Amino acid sequence: MRAQALRGRALRNIVAAGDDDRARPRAGENAMLYELRLYRIAAGWMDAMHERMAARVIPLFRELGMPHPVGAWEATAGPALPRFVWMIAWRDYAAREKAWAEFAPRWQKVRGTGASVQFVTGIDVALLAAWPEIAVAPDSLMGAGVDELWLQRIAVTQGPQARASFLAADRPALEKGGAALKIGFDFVSGAELPRIGTLMSWPDAAARTAALAGYEASPAISGQRRSDMKAFGAPIFEAADRFLLSPQDYARP
Repeated sequence: MRAQALRGRALRNIVAAGDDDRARPRAGENAMLYELRLYRIAAGWMDAMHERMAARVIPLFRELGMPHPVGAWEATAGPALPRFVWMIAWRDYAAREKAWAEFAPRWQKVRGTGASVQFVTGIDVALLAAWPEIAVAPDSLMGAGVDELWLQRIAVTQGPQARASFLAADRPALEKGGAALKIGFDFVSGAELPRIGTLMSWPDAAARTAALAGYEASPAISGQRRSDMKAFGAPIFEAADRFLLSPQDYARP
């Protein structure tokens, strides 16, 4: 109950007053809230998911004045594939609620004109608060090479320390290996809380393989984990889901 109350308070803290539907931002512009959507796709139907996004969802977003997605990806490695991943940047929670309320009836009409095949078998939605320590591009979080999403479970009540630990040790180790960190974030809502996450881009698959070998063997990483253990009496980083992502050009601004 206490964890739910804390999450509710955090969500209320990012709800800004004075919503004006005439001033919805560009994707990422002054965004205070990000939405991460992970779709489980029936085997053999990923091409239909891409067609739906490119030909139906994004045009409808544009027509309704909703923010252009800051990224859309097909997961090429990770748990429970096939997966489709996309993200939206919102000015605040009220703007998100208003936009989705406008979208829903219009989407029902679209589904009735040939988009009704149920190839999306499950949806996980999370709201995220970006870390100010990592600069976020205003229009797109997609890289030019191989993108990767890390969703890290952490010990209860250890969110601030987990972020500090990642920024102190993991970030420099990853950047030394060639990763470009696109965004780091706390989960405000979603499944399997508490969690933190990061999205990064690699020049190519070979660079990623070499960099992660160095990361896993890094004395800085193992030293930080042991320091956390000594300070808090238990590991603060638990299991993580890591997704290799293929950016989809139709979602670029």
